[in-house]
Amino acid sequence: DHTTGEEESLEVVQSYDDLSKKLWQLEGLPLSITSVQGAHQALRYTQVFPPVPVKLDYWFFDKKKGGLGVIPKESKPCPYYITPIK
Repeated sequence: DHTTGEEESLEVVQSYDDLSKKLWQLEGLPLSITSVQGAHQALRYTQVFPPVPVKLDYWFFDKKKGGLGVIPKESKPCPYYITPIK
């Protein structure tokens, strides 16, 4: 696939916007969240090669009690490292 990366960049920004909205709606924190700033190049449309979306492989994980997260399985090797957006 040879693309400009524009579609991937838009997906990153949309995911960031969704996360920002969820953070703004959090209640019960000692301080209120008034702003969320994205500093990564992909969020400023300046990254030459934007991050590639990756689907989590649940083969490496067990579900936490209550289904609110996952934890790595002790018997499985470490999954492929994906550089996070900072």
